[in-house]
Amino acid sequence: MKKRFLIDVNLPRFFSLWNTDEYIHQYDLDDELSDTEIWKYAKLENLTINY
Repeated sequence: MKKRFLIDVNLPRFFSLWNTDEYIHQYDLDDELSDTEIWKYAKLENLTINY
């Protein structure tokens, strides 16, 4: 299944709601990305950011 949501680094990484293939946590990308880099990645991958 394609990722649809990007979870902000300030939210818990292990939360049952987003333990599916639709979600990716920012920590899994790089927890030190700038806000601009996060937004660019989300736009490129067509992700909704949850924060």
